[in-house]
Amino acid sequence: MAYWARIFALFGFCISNSTCPYVDMSHELFTGLPQYPGDNPFTLKTVHRGPFLDNPFIIMYDFEMPEHSGSHIDAPYHFFESGWKVNEIPLERLVGPAVVLDIREKVNKTPSDEDTTVDIADAEAWERKYGRIPNGAIVLMNSGNGKNWPNVTAYIGTEEHGDITKLRFAGFSPELAEWLVKERNIIGIGSDALSFDRGSSYVNYSVHNIISPQNIWGLENVANLDLIPEDGATVYVMPLKIRGGSGSPARIFAKWNKRKLLKRRESRK
Repeated sequence: MAYWARIFALFGFCISNSTCPYVDMSHELFTGLPQYPGDNPFTLKTVHRGPFLDNPFIIMYDFEMPEHSGSHIDAPYHFFESGWKVNEIPLERLVGPAVVLDIREKVNKTPSDEDTTVDIADAEAWERKYGRIPNGAIVLMNSGNGKNWPNVTAYIGTEEHGDITKLRFAGFSPELAEWLVKERNIIGIGSDALSFDRGSSYVNYSVHNIISPQNIWGLENVANLDLIPEDGATVYVMPLKIRGGSGSPARIFAKWNKRKLLKRRESRK
């Protein structure tokens, strides 16, 4: 066993979850979760609970929710009529290397009535540390907002839950979105907030409009970004295959090889 363990380690294979951990990056769906103002709430209705025919116990539910509930994907079609619908996104475009831009310190220095943005300077700082953003990357903003889930007021930045004009949370700057589209070959972006556009951008949703025509999708309400490395992880996005959908709730998770990542970092020193 020790021999094969060395062989697996040499080639970067995984031999246990401790070597290659998984992190769930999705929030649970439940009644009362933080949602965009005006969206219908998530509801779970019991269809049957108890004995059924010869079975001592069966339980079944109906559920209802908007496409853009909880941890979810915005398909390019959401803001671009000719963009991919959620069922049209190729499988190979739903898996990619994670690039985590950690702006928690910047957010902590920003007044509570203003929105922080993750900017080109943050991406360039990441590249100075880890190298060029890889092709097919999924660029994720870690603003620290995940700690506020599921407190609706703290998460969306206002006590006025139904007023879209009062939303306050960090997001991608339009300049960074343009730079990623033109200068880097990414497949998606994501944030730990209600939107990857900053809270007060309700008028034009500029980042949505920049990435969608390029068939780049976005993730919103991503969980546990502080549990994955800033580079070296692979992110997997599993939306429902809704025909013609503009988006879908998604199970999102990350995985990485600890030994391989350590070797990579040591080689950069």
